[in-house]
Amino acid sequence: MLSRKLNKDFKEAEDEQIYDYERPVIEAYNNAYNSYILKPLDVKVHLFRVKERTYFVDDRTYLGWMRYATKGVSVYDVRGDHKTFILPPHNEHLIKTIEKIIDKI
Repeated sequence: MLSRKLNKDFKEAEDEQIYDYERPVIEAYNNAYNSYILKPLDVKVHLFRVKERTYFVDDRTYLGWMRYATKGVSVYDVRGDHKTFILPPHNEHLIKTIEKIIDKI
């Protein structure tokens, strides 16, 4: 019953409002992208790098993080791709990897 009501409410609102957020979100994203200056920080980065790559960067080892993490980058290869590494069944491997890192801290 509730799912039908939510579905009905969503469909009624869809035609009128579903795309209202588009312009403000895109403008905020563009503003942040154009004004943010990434600077090196005195931090260590723990990079969880997926084995099934869906990204395109020149630095395939550190994915660009080495120049921003002055204490270095530790790389951990995890299963899945950019969208699936946090989902079953790949999340089991990710959890075990994170647990090993935390145990060493």
